[in-house]
Amino acid sequence: MSLILVLLTSAVLIAAFFGTPKDGNGVKPALSAYTLVLSLFAVYAVFPAVLILANDSKYLWAPSFSENPALPVTLGLCLVALFAFLLGHFVFSRRSNHNPFEWASKVKDHTPVSLKGVRTAIVLVLIGLGLKIYFVLSSGGLNETVQRLSGSIRTNSGLDQLDANAVGLRTVSGVADGAAVWLVLLALKSKRHRTLAFAALLFVLALSYTTMGKRLGLLWPLLAVVIGIHLFVKKVGIRALPIGVIAFLALTMGTLFFRIFLPAASAGVGIDLNTVSYSGGSILAFYFYSLEFSTVEMMTVAIYGRQEINDLFGGPVQAFWETSIVPFTYVIPRTIWPDKPENIYDLSHGISAVSTGTPLQSVVGYASTLVGTSYITAGIAGTIVAFLALGWLTARVDRNIMRTDWSVNTVLRYSFLLVVVFHLFRQGTIGWVFIIAVVQQLGFLAGIVLPSMIAAGGTNSSSAGKLSPRLQGVKID
Repeated sequence: MSLILVLLTSAVLIAAFFGTPKDGNGVKPALSAYTLVLSLFAVYAVFPAVLILANDSKYLWAPSFSENPALPVTLGLCLVALFAFLLGHFVFSRRSNHNPFEWASKVKDHTPVSLKGVRTAIVLVLIGLGLKIYFVLSSGGLNETVQRLSGSIRTNSGLDQLDANAVGLRTVSGVADGAAVWLVLLALKSKRHRTLAFAALLFVLALSYTTMGKRLGLLWPLLAVVIGIHLFVKKVGIRALPIGVIAFLALTMGTLFFRIFLPAASAGVGIDLNTVSYSGGSILAFYFYSLEFSTVEMMTVAIYGRQEINDLFGGPVQAFWETSIVPFTYVIPRTIWPDKPENIYDLSHGISAVSTGTPLQSVVGYASTLVGTSYITAGIAGTIVAFLALGWLTARVDRNIMRTDWSVNTVLRYSFLLVVVFHLFRQGTIGWVFIIAVVQQLGFLAGIVLPSMIAAGGTNSSSAGKLSPRLQGVKID
C-alpha cells in the first residue's frame, strides 16, 4: 500500500509540474512559488518515503511509531495535502480580485541608477566584512568559531555559547550579504562587472556560513541570484528543475558536511562512518538517512502523537499560541518587557520530545513540515485548510511573474516571498517563520534597503550623465 501511495503521489506531482504557470515572456520558469512547493513535496515527502521503503519500512529516528499502518496513513495525509494545495492554487490563480502581493506597475520607470547607491552597497559590504572578521576575532579566533558550528564539538571543547551581543553582531554583519546580492543583481541586469560581483558574493557568503553555520541563511541570496539569472541572463525553464533539485541536494549535503566534519577536524576529532549504524560507512547513506530527511517519520509522530504533543504545551489552543504567536515577541527587548519568556518554542520541539521520550526543551526540533504541524493544530481539517491557504498564497505570489519590467528590488521582493513560502512549508508555524525569515535577516534587509534608498534619492539628471551607458535605464525600483 505504501509503495502504491508513493507512486500515486509521484504521478500527481509530475502531472502538476506540467501545469506550471508561464511568466510574462511565455516561459514556464523552473523557480516559482508553485514549483517550489511541488519540489518540497518531492524532497520532503516522496524522497524520504522511498528511503523508508528501501529500509524495509523501518523508521530510524522514531522507531516506536513505525508499526503498520503508520507509513500508509502518513503518505495518505501527504497526498491529501498535495491535492488541497493544487485545488487552492487552481481556484485562486483564476480569480481576478486584488492581489496584495502584486506590485507590477503599468507605468515603466526607466530612472537610471545612481552611483551613490552602488558606492553605498560597496561600503556596506566592507563594513559587514569588517564586522564578521571582528566577530571571529572576538569569539576566540577562527578555530573556535569553526568548532562552534557543531554542538557536540563545542561541548567537548568546553566552549561557551555565544551571548546575545555576539549573536546581534553576527546578525548586523548580514549587511554585507544583502549589499553583495544587491550588487550581483545590478551586475546581472546591467551586464557589467558580473565576475567581480559574483566573486565578492561568494566570499561574503562563505565567511557568513563559517560564522553562523545556518544553511537557511543562504536561502534568500541563492533564490534571488537564480531568479536574477532567469530574468536578466538566460531563461531557466521548467526542464531545468531536476538539475536544480539535484543541485539543491548537493548544496545541502555539502554545507551539512562542512558543519560536521570541519569542526571535528579543527578539534582533532575523527569521525568514523562505519560506527554510524544507519550509514554503513557510506557518506551518501550518512546524509540521506540523517535527520535532514526524517520528515515523513516526524509527520507520523505528529499524527499518532498529536494529543501528547499538544499536552506538552497545555492543550491545542495553548500549543498554537506558544508556537505561532509568542515567537513574534522575540523582537521585544527584555529591558522593555522584563517578564519576556525565557524560552520560545516551536511545534518541532514537541515532536522531538515525543519521538525521543525526553522533556520539552527549546534546543533541538525535528521538522514535520506544514503537513505535520497543521495536523497537530486541527487534525485533517487543519491540513486541508492550511494547504488550501498555501495554494492561495502561491497563486497570489506568482501573479508577479507575469510582469516583464523587472527591477533589482522587485527581484528581491519576489525572492523574499519565495523564502516565506519555503519556510511555511518546511517549518509550518507562523511565528518561527517570522523569526527565521525576518528577525534573523535584519542585517541582510538593511544591506538591500539602504542602497536602494540612496539610489532612489540620488537619481537625477546631473548624476545620470556621469553613469556608464550600460547603466542607463537599469531599474532599481
